[in-house]
Amino acid sequence: AGNYDDNSCMGLESETLFLGASPSLSFSSRYDVEQGWDGGYVDVSTEAGGFNDWTKLDTINYPAVMSGPLGDPACGTPGFADGQPVFTGTSPIGYQTFSGSLSAYANQRVRIRFLFSSDSSTNQGGWFIDNVSVTGAKLPGPCTTNLCVGVTCNDGNPCTDDACSPGNGQCVYTNDDANACTDGNACTTGDACVGGVCAGTPPPPPTEVGDSLRLTRTGATANLSWSDGGNPGTFRLYRGTRSGAPWSYDQQCLGDPIAGTGASDVDTPNPASLFFYLVTRKTECGESIAGRNSAGVPVPNNNPCP
Repeated sequence: AGNYDDNSCMGLESETLFLGASPSLSFSSRYDVEQGWDGGYVDVSTEAGGFNDWTKLDTINYPAVMSGPLGDPACGTPGFADGQPVFTGTSPIGYQTFSGSLSAYANQRVRIRFLFSSDSSTNQGGWFIDNVSVTGAKLPGPCTTNLCVGVTCNDGNPCTDDACSPGNGQCVYTNDDANACTDGNACTTGDACVGGVCAGTPPPPPTEVGDSLRLTRTGATANLSWSDGGNPGTFRLYRGTRSGAPWSYDQQCLGDPIAGTGASDVDTPNPASLFFYLVTRKTECGESIAGRNSAGVPVPNNNPCP
């Protein structure tokens, strides 16, 4: 019985707990501590951090905040800094239930601590904890140490084998290039797992229109037509300009996609220059080359249609 000491830094720490997929903490508490100067909060440490990586559990609805203008109390941790939410002051109606999610620590070994700290003067009754409960914690049965009971391991990657390690309940994902997979791209073929990643072979470009493009004129209108080679589809028309300057493929996209095998252009080139036209075949899996030069080399298409 009696008040807590000045300059106290004390903690009530749990045993090591192995948490499942959706763990949470619940406890009853009443408190009578110097408002704003002394206080308490819950923090968590992990096996991965050597149980030294104590981190404040901020999913609890702490009832008040620290507000002592002379600095932190004895523990000196960031969780007691001015403005930080804590248990401080006097509870209004005795014991109340508080809870918080532990999902950030799912499938890990952890320890939970109730940490209390006071400053150098004015002490009161203290911080009282009861009915502590952790849901979603897993304990080995009397005849087994298999911690994988109830654990589902699935990383959503068809190129890994998913398993649970019974000794610690942790999921292990191992690359397996023998697994079948699909990369979700309808245009690729031969999908296979390589280094734990599903990848397919890109398709060849669509069949080019070739040298079937023809041009006639009706007054000032240029009429263009080409052959689909027996493969109806969507085409894109490009127009470039040639003048006295050295030849360059400066063609630009001319209008919307074309479903047929013909189009017209009512524009006329400036004097001493001319237009040239190129046609490509466009499919959902790509666009054909725009043509070939006299050496049979594909011409560049530096400004493809969007």
